[in-house]
Amino acid sequence: PPPNPPQPASTSTSTTSSSSKTYTGKENKESQSFDILDEKTSTDFSSTPIQSLLSHRNTSSIVVHESTPLITVLFHLKTAHRVLVVEDTPDPHSHSHHHHSPPPPDSHKPIGVITQSDIIKLLYHNNHFLDNVALVPLSDTEVPKPVKFTLPITTPVHVAFQKLLDEHLSAVPVTSVPPHAKLMCNLSASDIRGIGVLFPFKSLSYSVEKFFLKFRHSLRPPVTCSLNNWLVVAITKMVLFGIHRVWVTDNEEHVTHVVTMSDIIHYLWTSLDGDIEQVNQQNDEENKNNEKE
Repeated sequence: PPPNPPQPASTSTSTTSSSSKTYTGKENKESQSFDILDEKTSTDFSSTPIQSLLSHRNTSSIVVHESTPLITVLFHLKTAHRVLVVEDTPDPHSHSHHHHSPPPPDSHKPIGVITQSDIIKLLYHNNHFLDNVALVPLSDTEVPKPVKFTLPITTPVHVAFQKLLDEHLSAVPVTSVPPHAKLMCNLSASDIRGIGVLFPFKSLSYSVEKFFLKFRHSLRPPVTCSLNNWLVVAITKMVLFGIHRVWVTDNEEHVTHVVTMSDIIHYLWTSLDGDIEQVNQQNDEENKNNEKE
C-alpha cells in the first residue's frame, strides 16, 4: 500500500465547519411504537416473492460492453453502485465470422459486474494513477461532503432507518449523547440485513446502542480521517477496511464531513483529461443499445 504521505499544514478553518444537526426523532410522530411488527409479520416478510420487488424499481440496470472505455464506466459509477458488463456484439463484417452466418444468440451474454469498490481497488493497486489526483489534502478537493445530521446513540433503530429513508441516505453517523456528541458508530442500510431471520422485528424498537451490542456485539468504531489527510489516505482506508465511506472528524472527535466512493469516483472522472462531449455521446449510444436489448 502507498505510504501515508507527510501531512500539509492545517488549512483554513472555514472548510472544517459543519452545519450538521442532531436528529432527535421527535419529528416523526408515528415512530413511537413498533409493537405491530410481531413474529407473523416476520414470517410474511421473509416469504415475500422477489418478483414483487421488481415492480418497485424506478431505474433500469446500466449495461456496458467489454470494450467500453474506463472513463465511460466512471461516468456511470459516479452515481450508480455497479454496472453490468456484456460481451461485445460480433462485427458481421469481421473475418472471424462467415458473412452469411447470423450472430450467435448469446452475443450479449453477461460476463461480469464492475462495482465502485473495483474502481477504488484499481486506484489503490495502481497508485501511480494518483500522482496529480489524490496526492492533495481533502480540504483542497470537493470530495468531502458536509454531514447533514447526526443521531444520538439513544435513538430507536426504526427511527434511524426512517430518517435514512426520508433523507435518501445510505448511512448516518451515530454519536454520544449531546452536548459532547462524539462519533461512536456508523448505522447503514446493511445493518438491517438479516431482519426477521437473524433477529426479530421487535428489535427495531431498541436504541441503536442496545441493537449493536445485542446483535452486532460491539459498537464498531467507524474509520475516520481528517481534512488535512491526503485523498489517497481515504482511498487506502476504504480498501484495507473494506468500507464504502470514511467519516471526517475534527480534533474533538466531532464528525463534520463524509468521504464516499461515489464522491471519489466523481472527482476522478472530472479530473481526468478527456473530451467530455465525446463521453456524453458515447453514453447516449450506450443508452440506445440498452433500449434495443
